[in-house]
Amino acid sequence: MKNLIEAVIFDMDGVLCGYDFAARLDHMARLCGCSARDIRAGIFDSGWDDLSDRGEIDTAAYLAGCSKRLGTDVSRAAWLQARAAAMTASQEALALARSLAARLPVAVLTNNNRILAENLSGILPQVPEIFGQHVYFSAVLRLAKPDPAAYLAVMARLEVTDPGRVLFIDDQAGYIAGAARAGLKTHLFRGVAALRADLAELGLAVV
Repeated sequence: MKNLIEAVIFDMDGVLCGYDFAARLDHMARLCGCSARDIRAGIFDSGWDDLSDRGEIDTAAYLAGCSKRLGTDVSRAAWLQARAAAMTASQEALALARSLAARLPVAVLTNNNRILAENLSGILPQVPEIFGQHVYFSAVLRLAKPDPAAYLAVMARLEVTDPGRVLFIDDQAGYIAGAARAGLKTHLFRGVAALRADLAELGLAVV
């Protein structure tokens, strides 16, 4: 079968690694001496974390704002420890990505902030190892999923021009919808077996 795809863009959390938000909250609560409910309300449900993910505030302002909202010091180290506690590498998904990377351009597009971008190699080293310079964080791009411009920006960096020949893989339906609006082919990730089957139909059978 003819290869219908010229490049593949992966999401990170929920695809290349498991992501346990509750574990992240609990870990930060223990480190910072406050409740997981307060952290969720003050940092995440309030939209404060989203500002950091979009690159609208820098790291110092973000951590200072977290500390103010929680009434306790939130250090960079504590934030990173809690983030790492929520992430578990998916060896099967990473092996699939590594196989694809040997055949065509691949990238990662993740809605995350600069703290994680600057420390990913210490938390999930397989990702920069496989994808090299093509690991794109929304805070660095200043573009976030599901904005169609985010997907097109990654395509431009991969030097591919036809969105209809780029596959985007994500576990969030809203982000899949954004990629579809940009014209990309999409796969809603629900496990590696289903992804393998979809790749085979697109001419990218992976052993």
